[in-house]
Amino acid sequence: MIEPIKWRDNKIVFIDQTELPARLKYIRCRDIDTLCEAIKKLRIRGAPLIGVSAALGYALTAVNSKAKTIAVLRKDLEKAVRKLRSTRPTAVNLFWALDRMEKKFFCHCERSEAISETDCFTPSRFAMTKIKKAVLKEALKILQEDKDMCRAIGKNGARLIKNGDVILTHCNAGILATAGQGTALSIIYEAKKQGKRFKVYAGETRPLMQGSRLTMWELIENRIDATLICDDMAASVIKN
Repeated sequence: MIEPIKWRDNKIVFIDQTELPARLKYIRCRDIDTLCEAIKKLRIRGAPLIGVSAALGYALTAVNSKAKTIAVLRKDLEKAVRKLRSTRPTAVNLFWALDRMEKKFFCHCERSEAISETDCFTPSRFAMTKIKKAVLKEALKILQEDKDMCRAIGKNGARLIKNGDVILTHCNAGILATAGQGTALSIIYEAKKQGKRFKVYAGETRPLMQGSRLTMWELIENRIDATLICDDMAASVIKN
């Protein structure tokens, strides 16, 4: 299955969703500014995926920081957090992920006694490396948790789908909106794996056309029997 985002060689690699469905393009993100631009421009979208991206962005900043002290590293991370928070002020997952990453950073520093009361302690290279590894580990944990949740949603929801069912979707709540196989669409994918036969109608979802550009692309890639409809047809499809 397609991976919408991954961590490779200390870089964030993600699908540029603005290029779909014309072409599948991956961007290798090496800095926080590129990531922020991607979220603002909807190259990365979907609440769960934005949250995962923010966590990885926090880790990216830590890993790439040239700071020699915790005080300087903290300033680098605080700057990154401000930038990330400004990308999507209404994205709950983004704020949740950043809060969790900050908590991990400070808790680990305190446990390592890396920050003194005056904030002037200069840790050894070993301590700095240990802190950065802990931050990255937490970000990757958030990514894996999202994958696991998507899989659980799919397995539980697939029980509701029966042979001959007709399913109507709106917007995109699939692979491209998460780090895993999606939320709502995860149910469809699991039902497909179980050999169930059903039909999907995907609403185009104006004005950004997430349904026609993204959901239909996903469904076709996963060999789901799907038909694209304009948004005004939804009531007629339900009626008939």
